[in-house]
Amino acid sequence: MFYRKLTYPAVIFSVIKPMVLKKSELTLPGKMQNTQFRQRKTILTRGIVIIGCIRNVIWLSVFSIKSKLFAELLLVMISLLHCFLLSYTLLPFGFCLNDTTLLSFQIRSGMLVSKIQLGCDIMRKMGENLPYKFGDGTFFFRSKKEMTKILVLISVVIFFTACTVKTTENLTDVRHPYGVFIGAEKEKLLSINNYDVLVIDAELLTAEDIDVIHQNGNNEIYSYLNIGSVEDFRSYYKEFLPFTIGEYKDWDNEKWIDVSSEKWQTHIVEAADELVDKGVSGLFVDNTDVYYAFHEQKIYNALLDIFNAFTEKGIKVIVNGGDVFISEVINNRSIPTCIKAVNQETVFTSINFDDKSFGENNWENREYFIEYLNVCKQNGMDVLLIEYGANDKLREKVMDYCNKNDYVCYFADSLALD
Repeated sequence: MFYRKLTYPAVIFSVIKPMVLKKSELTLPGKMQNTQFRQRKTILTRGIVIIGCIRNVIWLSVFSIKSKLFAELLLVMISLLHCFLLSYTLLPFGFCLNDTTLLSFQIRSGMLVSKIQLGCDIMRKMGENLPYKFGDGTFFFRSKKEMTKILVLISVVIFFTACTVKTTENLTDVRHPYGVFIGAEKEKLLSINNYDVLVIDAELLTAEDIDVIHQNGNNEIYSYLNIGSVEDFRSYYKEFLPFTIGEYKDWDNEKWIDVSSEKWQTHIVEAADELVDKGVSGLFVDNTDVYYAFHEQKIYNALLDIFNAFTEKGIKVIVNGGDVFISEVINNRSIPTCIKAVNQETVFTSINFDDKSFGENNWENREYFIEYLNVCKQNGMDVLLIEYGANDKLREKVMDYCNKNDYVCYFADSLALD
């Protein structure tokens, strides 16, 4: 689902496998068993350390590179060069370059596999100058100077091969598992492509617009629907202003609404029908937190009635936030079947609403949400995250958490989600 790190096992296996070759399969000229071999081994051992350090630096920098495809390729190429040097110190055991294609099993992209194969072919065509056993012949460097030239050439090939990879986010073969753009303008929405799950606000879009967004390679499109509060920019704001029951802290442009009002419930169900008729795959339902702000039985029952109406109509729902409400329906064993997933914002990050800056969430809040999301998962709901303004180190931590738990996260740079 998400980018997965290239792991060491494939690299290690590529080097160790030749060590178990039968002795009869090895071909080693006698002159390579003398001091000259030991000197070359010492020189190349230093190279191994240097290249290994470079690889580890790139490993740690993977999440700071916007194009994961570029990062993956660079990591693979450096690993190949590392194996190249390491194998030379294990020359008596031989080394088959074809084994480096084992690395491809750790790579998602077919493009990367083809790049690796290309690199292998280039190195193989160097023929008689390489210190490897290639099927029916064994070849060695003729001098230290020649060895240096070849290693430099390999480095150049690595660099320019990596640079040929397109690093734009609009690559047709790069998919995104999750994206939330509820604040984006229509022009941008019509150009967004290749998302498995895409969340937008479809209220002002037409059925034709939704069709265009689908054709752009976006699989499932969920529309934002606010069921617990009303925003002042909505066309129906003044109509429902008399039904509001309180100010929404940190969000000056909206107010909590009495969801137990029959008029409001009817409006929400009709709005859901209109959105589905436009061609969206489901609803991204927000502000069930009204039950947290106004912890009353009538609020809980009203929310449950709305979700049951969605269930009857066969509408799929992602619930944004609403941990108090969701926890209660879980405890009451009354989870509406329309709820397919929960989305939780700021599990690892935090928002300072005074200056609209982002930071890292405290341990107590983070642990609370981690436990809550684990319970949701155990009860059959998919888990989605939105994190705001996460730095590279925090992104790596979030990605590791998501990969371990099979969650999906969208990293946002703007509170407006535009």
